Amino acid sequence: MKQNKTFKTLIADETLLKALSDIGIYITNYETDETLPSHYWTDIKDKFQVDRTSDGFLENIHPEDRKRVSESLTRKREGKSSQFDETYRLKQSDGSYLFIKSTSMVVRLKEDGTPLIIVGSDTDITELKQTEKELKNSIKKEKKRSRELELMRQMSATFSSSLDINETVQNILEEMRRIIPFQTSTVQLLKGSYLEVLGGSGFEDIEKIKSMKFKFPDAGSLSTKALQQRIPVLTNDIEKEFPSFSQPVKNMTLRSWIGIPLIAGGEILGLMALDHTEKGKFNKHHLEIAGTIGDHIAIALENSLFHESAYRMAMEDALTGAGSRHRLQLEGRLLYETAIRSKSYLSVGIIDIDKFKLINDEYGHGTGDLVLKRIADLCTQVLRVTDLFVRFGGEEFVMIFPDTEKAEALNVLERIRAGIQGIKHPEFNKKVTVSAGLYSACPKKEETLSSFIAKADKALFISKDGGRNRSTIFSD
Repeated sequence: MKQNKTFKTLIADETLLKALSDIGIYITNYETDETLPSHYWTDIKDKFQVDRTSDGFLENIHPEDRKRVSESLTRKREGKSSQFDETYRLKQSDGSYLFIKSTSMVVRLKEDGTPLIIVGSDTDITELKQTEKELKNSIKKEKKRSRELELMRQMSATFSSSLDINETVQNILEEMRRIIPFQTSTVQLLKGSYLEVLGGSGFEDIEKIKSMKFKFPDAGSLSTKALQQRIPVLTNDIEKEFPSFSQPVKNMTLRSWIGIPLIAGGEILGLMALDHTEKGKFNKHHLEIAGTIGDHIAIALENSLFHESAYRMAMEDALTGAGSRHRLQLEGRLLYETAIRSKSYLSVGIIDIDKFKLINDEYGHGTGDLVLKRIADLCTQVLRVTDLFVRFGGEEFVMIFPDTEKAEALNVLERIRAGIQGIKHPEFNKKVTVSAGLYSACPKKEETLSSFIAKADKALFISKDGGRNRSTIFSD
């Protein structure tokens, strides 16, 4: 009885009661079923009415946590556990929930070994749980972003692997469905006064869709808006935002739409359209991805429509098989603009064959040509499909590494430099070496690809002045 009187004296002290409650302390006497609750509970229950063994306690705990907490309390009450350590959601008077970390220990036992008095603490960890949730979401987004980047790299390889523009468009649109939730899509070529469907995805009979024509310009047309203003257009409620929209297919009412103008070399080539019959299917992130892919499709269209085989010859260096300066201007510009849009790193490397003139003078230009070919072959083997490799002039080659920071790019350059030094040349028993320069940064709109190349070239000259056969990173 003295113990119970002590407890009653304790809870009768209002100052002490408030101090303990405010710091999250609670005390329970299992013999009298009295509880000195923490303030988290007094905020929603009258003082001393919270019994952690009763339904009155459990009814305020989130249904998903209730059974687990109840079982833990039962184990402690029956003397099977001396500790209680649970995290649960506590319902507030306004209906919202706090995350509570509750820990308690038995400090006095009854004669039968079951708890008499327990002391514990409640801690509000709601902010910690929110931070944890945000961190998980951030990790999830980063994983999703990585998958998207890998998929876009694969699509970039698709452009290089096929000369058939129809096949390329079909493959790209099918792949894009994995990261953008559209039902149907089309790529349309601008032919004077109309847009003509070149290819598409998601239709029951794609052949019926091909060659379908849409008037251009057409008042109230989303396609006309995208092309005339040269901007991507997104709507998640066509009927409300564009009531004059002309539905392209019978028995299929589109409600969400993305339109990407396909522009290359400053000229409008056509439009890529992504559609869905439900409202609210697209967001700004989808628009950004579609814009990046649209840039690639635009380049592919330019290649196919305006140059064909002659254009391909212009894109390659006839001697080495590396890209030409023309290819650098086109694809390099695309990689640069994509880096600006995605705010990602772009690295530019340059290698120059050391004392190449002596090889030509001593062994002839034919031998010099063989050296150039072997070096170009090695570079192609080391570089990724997504990297751009071109012969810049004479014995100088340029490499562009998209979405690559300087440490990774330098590692590739060093592998190339070491590999070139190991090439055997039957025509003469000497090692051929190269000097290299590198510049890496996140491109800004006020800069140009030419400025990146110029800085890499300065770093190359530092390598030359430093004794050759080495790599140097340009530092602003």
